[in-house]
Amino acid sequence: MRRLQDKKKTIFPYWNAALSVDERVEDLLQRMTVAEKSGLLFQDMITMGTGGALAPASPTRWYNNLQRMARKTRLGIPITLSTDPRNHFTDNIGTGIEAGIFSHWPESLGFAVLRSATLVEKFADIACQEYLAIGLRLALHSQVDLATEPYWSRIGAAFGEDADLTSDLVAAYIKGFQRGPNIGPEPKDGEDRHFAYGQEQVYSGNNMEYHLKPFRAAVKAGATQIMPYYGMPEIITGLLGEQIGFQGVVCTDWGLLTDKQFFGEPMPARAWGMEHLLPEERLQVILEAGCDQLRGESCPELLTALTNNGLLPLERLDRSVRRLLREKPFLGLFESPFVDEDVAEQVVGKPEFASLGADVSHMRLKAPYTPRPGRFESLFHAGSFQCTAEEKLRQKKIFARVPVGKLPFDLPSSIEAVQQLKSDMPYDTKDPPSGFSHGLSYYG
Repeated sequence: MRRLQDKKKTIFPYWNAALSVDERVEDLLQRMTVAEKSGLLFQDMITMGTGGALAPASPTRWYNNLQRMARKTRLGIPITLSTDPRNHFTDNIGTGIEAGIFSHWPESLGFAVLRSATLVEKFADIACQEYLAIGLRLALHSQVDLATEPYWSRIGAAFGEDADLTSDLVAAYIKGFQRGPNIGPEPKDGEDRHFAYGQEQVYSGNNMEYHLKPFRAAVKAGATQIMPYYGMPEIITGLLGEQIGFQGVVCTDWGLLTDKQFFGEPMPARAWGMEHLLPEERLQVILEAGCDQLRGESCPELLTALTNNGLLPLERLDRSVRRLLREKPFLGLFESPFVDEDVAEQVVGKPEFASLGADVSHMRLKAPYTPRPGRFESLFHAGSFQCTAEEKLRQKKIFARVPVGKLPFDLPSSIEAVQQLKSDMPYDTKDPPSGFSHGLSYYG
């Protein structure tokens, strides 16, 4: 067997960068046990320990220590570290992280207002540089669902309600990041699918194809991973794989199998439509549906048992393992798993990046909402978004100083107009005071 000599140990062909990715993946795959393969199909959350200062040196040192631990395992497979968005102003665990030391930019909805694919690509390139500097290799964004339902609590992370605009911006986003988007149809009544009351997906206007346009654009632009949402049903193999033609990694959203505690409160598994099944039964259904990795939890022993007991063919497990392994040499993780702390200090949030983000004048407003119970649930703002008279007056004074921008969706005239619209139809609210593409130019 062909082997290459490392300074410290004998290494196998999957370490050889001169070989093709497929050759390296097949060599590594045939060396892995079922338990090791099963472990690869789970990505759980991991955080820094206490005492870490808010500076790049701490996360880079922590990340390098993780990779050193990985190097000491039997096969030395490097870790792929992912993150939610972290260059914006939202701090909602599970959907985004406040920018902090990173360069500050508008959220996706703000980019939709600016209508500049060039700026989106520039942002993505800069954010990618900052991610790489501290060891982040996988961006769990952008979100490409269309904001045709005003009640939806995740509109701020979307690019508005227009499919063509969203398609242009997500293609630029991926070009800068070279990673993948989320996918999913409209939630019933705009409720978020993290929660049981948002589990149903509806197309009251029979307009599903319109909502698929941005995802077709994302796949064409080179997305390599896609994360479906929680709603039922999820259509992975027939729609995503066969019709849209996506052949990359399909990773689930967080916590489909097991119940947990969050902020000291119960967090049942978000297994809509499969609540009656045992975790191992849910796992089998999820894999048979075409998903490749489960996130937010770690129970590889269930997958090992399914495979060893003949309930899941080894060939099916290997298909997902191949897809996941391909990402690692593609990202250069076998050759360069570590990051330079000094370089991270120079890259993350450097003045040049900060000045580019500051070239855009933007205001981030938190819309009114109806409070929901539960610590985690309360982070997802939904319900009535009627502003008070005082807030309207305050905004009018601010708008008088904002010269440029176009609405990424229609502004509804009333709550009644929102309740009457079809949730999957764009521009469906009656008599909007300002419509999609209306300029936000106010001069006292």
